[in-house]
Amino acid sequence: MFGAGDEDDTDFLSPSGGARLASLFVLDQAAAGHGNEFFQYTAPKQPKKGQGTAPTGNQVTPKTAPTTTGTSTVLVATAVHAYRYTNGQYVKQGKFGAAVLGNHTSREYRILLYISQQQPVTVARIHLNFELMVRPNNYSTFYDDQKQNWSIMFESEKAAVEFNKQVCIAKCNSTSSLDSVLSQDLIVAEGPAVEIGDSLEVAYTSWLFQNHVLGQVFDSTANKDKLLRLKLGSGKVIKGWEDGMVGMKKGGKRLLIIPPACAVGSEGVIGWTQSTDSILVFEVEIRRVSEIMLCCA
Repeated sequence: MFGAGDEDDTDFLSPSGGARLASLFVLDQAAAGHGNEFFQYTAPKQPKKGQGTAPTGNQVTPKTAPTTTGTSTVLVATAVHAYRYTNGQYVKQGKFGAAVLGNHTSREYRILLYISQQQPVTVARIHLNFELMVRPNNYSTFYDDQKQNWSIMFESEKAAVEFNKQVCIAKCNSTSSLDSVLSQDLIVAEGPAVEIGDSLEVAYTSWLFQNHVLGQVFDSTANKDKLLRLKLGSGKVIKGWEDGMVGMKKGGKRLLIIPPACAVGSEGVIGWTQSTDSILVFEVEIRRVSEIMLCCA
């Protein structure tokens, strides 16, 4: 049904191409929720300073929110191999572009699959309850606005992680009031799921959520000699973080977005910050699981 445009798309997925994507597709708030109708063609133009531009290495996260009400900006864009679920099986549709588009002012966010500048394939509105299911081997699946199931395969783990991360961030930005922990797998692994009582070694990075994006890093094992050791259920880290790791597997990576209410009463434990009114974001990776590991105090 949809033709693969591998060669024609190469330039479109380059940094200059991604900038054109942001200017070609304009989010019409009045048409939101009506399939692909919210895309309006506009003449290509150079993006304004501060708006999302295309990614080096197919990835981008804008540092500031778009300033034009009603206009979407590219939050991330990359090449994928797309499969549509038809008659009980996934059927390859070709090599497409996949992007997360958003407008921080109107809180409207979408996943867009597209063949070329003038050929959007499908769109899925991202909201607080939107589900992006991450699979092994760099696959993610979702339902579009027409309730059609899609599976997309990224060309690298790095690209998959960044795309999945931006979807979770968009979910957070889609609501004016986050009152529970948002959890999004970035990488899924094989094996048994961890549960309360298991001892873990964890690599993590934690940010303050600022101006719709990941802001200041306030803690990370990247700056430490050892990984974090903890026993699930011991209360060594803030509750939202600890609860968010349940169900992960060794080698898995997950993004957790924790509202202030879910960190109350955690003063002094790992993951707590004096910015008590801030949303906290944790990227956690389970490196080791052991029922008999001796955890540090």
